[in-house]
Amino acid sequence: MKAKKLEELLVYQKALDGVVEVSALLTKPSLGRDFDPRDQLSESSGRIPGHIAEGYGQLTDRHGETPGHGRTREPGAVRAGGPR
Repeated sequence: MKAKKLEELLVYQKALDGVVEVSALLTKPSLGRDFDPRDQLSESSGRIPGHIAEGYGQLTDRHGETPGHGRTREPGAVRAGGPR
């Protein structure tokens, strides 16, 4: 099954769930005193879904090669769901 939109990607869904879980951890009083780790966790967890979304629409990988060993793909032609 291929993802037709970003929201169908399992990794994207898990990243959004992770943001919610990290946010819940950040409300704990023990982490409230440590501003640096709290800020770092907050910023980094919130960026993960954005990074996935940014890479989702690209037709090539970071080295300029088309995924699939020379086979072109349509935007969003990424396998959705879990492992085979």
